[in-house]
Amino acid sequence: MNFGNYISSCDLGYIAGMIDGEGHISFSKSPGQYAGIQVGISNTNEEIIKKCMDIMARIGCNPKLYVRKIASEKWKQCYSVLVTNQKDCLLFLTTILDCLSGKKARAQLMIDFIASRSGKKNRKLTTAEEMMLSGIRTLNKRGALNAI
Repeated sequence: MNFGNYISSCDLGYIAGMIDGEGHISFSKSPGQYAGIQVGISNTNEEIIKKCMDIMARIGCNPKLYVRKIASEKWKQCYSVLVTNQKDCLLFLTTILDCLSGKKARAQLMIDFIASRSGKKNRKLTTAEEMMLSGIRTLNKRGALNAI
């Protein structure tokens, strides 16, 4: 029996737990310009990353695998899976939102940001969009709580 792209609640819980524990919801931008977004997971266990990639792909995203250079022979190889396309990030985050706990507020802010930017390529960020990114930046600081 082939279940194709079936996503179980176990899969959703697993990938949400990986985002909460080993993942990030972030952006990069230049002042007042378009912000590039990304959702990703990094780990030294390649099998874990492959499982995350499989779940992301079954959700309908186009995840990319990155293998970092080892900076020291004492370090383990690190693997990262990233989703950077706005449409894919929106699909991924809305799919796992209810399963998130530690990064739920960040995910909701990113969802709101992407919805705000929909169909508005190469447009300067609005004040509201800047505030959403500021909220994500605040939550991404080490030791930040879920409330802003």
